[in-house]
Amino acid sequence: MDRLTTNANSANLLDRYALNASWLIRLRWVAVVGQILTVVSAVTVFDVEIAWAPLVVIIGVTAFSNLVLDAWFRKRLRVQNSEMARLAPAAWDLILGLVMTMDMISLTVLLFVTGGVNNPFCFFFFVNLSLSAVVLSRNWAWALNSFSILGFGWLLLDFWSIDHPGFGISLQSIREIGRPTLQHAGLLASFATCSSVITYFMVRLTSSLQQQEQDLRLAQQAKAKAEKLEALGTLAAGAAHELASPLSTIAIVAKELETMILASPQTHDEDVLTDVRLMRSQVDRCRKILDRMAGHAGQTVGETPREVTVEVLWQEVVDGLPEVFRGRVTAVFSEKIKHQTLVLPFDAICQSIRGIVHNAIEVEPADSQVKVTVSAFQEPGDKGSSPSDSLTLLWKIQDNGPGMDPTTLSRVSEPFFTTKPPGQGMGLGVFLASSVIERLGGKLEFKSSLGKGTIVNIYLYSEHS
Repeated sequence: MDRLTTNANSANLLDRYALNASWLIRLRWVAVVGQILTVVSAVTVFDVEIAWAPLVVIIGVTAFSNLVLDAWFRKRLRVQNSEMARLAPAAWDLILGLVMTMDMISLTVLLFVTGGVNNPFCFFFFVNLSLSAVVLSRNWAWALNSFSILGFGWLLLDFWSIDHPGFGISLQSIREIGRPTLQHAGLLASFATCSSVITYFMVRLTSSLQQQEQDLRLAQQAKAKAEKLEALGTLAAGAAHELASPLSTIAIVAKELETMILASPQTHDEDVLTDVRLMRSQVDRCRKILDRMAGHAGQTVGETPREVTVEVLWQEVVDGLPEVFRGRVTAVFSEKIKHQTLVLPFDAICQSIRGIVHNAIEVEPADSQVKVTVSAFQEPGDKGSSPSDSLTLLWKIQDNGPGMDPTTLSRVSEPFFTTKPPGQGMGLGVFLASSVIERLGGKLEFKSSLGKGTIVNIYLYSEHS
């Protein structure tokens, strides 16, 4: 499930970058239109003499690059369903980072040819920085912050002055004065401080929002999983109810047949009697399977926790296994672990551990060489006022079976996923066991590779006295 969560987070991250790219394209068109209107207004309304050629080139380059970016983005959207066509988050970050770096360069050059730091549009540095902190990763945001400080420093060093009475007294560049003044140093220091503070808080805000979004997504996934579990519990309870009557009828008929055979020595046949008794035992087994299915599906999660030792817990797990499987399971517990007292929902935990052990053997049920080793270790818990108030018991279930390939391993906890032939498994065992353990505050981990068996780590939190 951890791998599935990681894949889901990666997909959401890609969707976020795609959304940011679409908004960035729109904002760049707004910037192009705004630059054109500003230049036209400055010339026609305020009669400012400016260098037309570099302005047209810069605005033209921005517009052309946005056309290319828009065309590329639309193409990505058309093929986004293809995994091969998906860009990694780092690639998205690089592309958008380069685009915003080019915008920072364009803004710096525009300011350079239109009065430098005397141009009131210098404040747009902060707009670009805020946008970069939202759209890009933390590293890119801080890189652009450093780049903006260098750009502002360059504007202090030199720029093209605008000779217009409306500008009033303007700051001269360091090149014109011949040396930096206290005013130059103060402007650079204040700009660097403001840009760094804005970048810091915008990055923090963006990170917090992303974390909240991820927490909300995980909560929604947990809710959906709980709803599936409740639905399976309802299905299991309904199946048990519907099958109770025919199973009872079969049991009664089998009992009557056994009685008739034993009461009639003339028709007594040991083979038939054995078959009838087998029929009764299988009916009892069906009842137990339905009970366990209902329990695994969540009916026992609400049971009252009670004190039990690890030894008793394990014995109950073994007693519930088919007799042919018991000889292939070896338990390795220290004396301290055997007598460790736990407080937990007994039936739910037994059924979950039993399901994992049963699943490990059932991979190759006919191969007697496949063995399962179960061990347990105590780890200090993180709840309570001291480590003695709680513990985490790690159950390690290891088999020497065929193991799993990466694809199977990534899907092992999915509901209705099974590698067994049709009709021999529903693919619910691991999913239900994982759901029960997680709802009790524990965790299930799988480690496996082809030809090297499988290790299942079950972390169980338990209060103890």
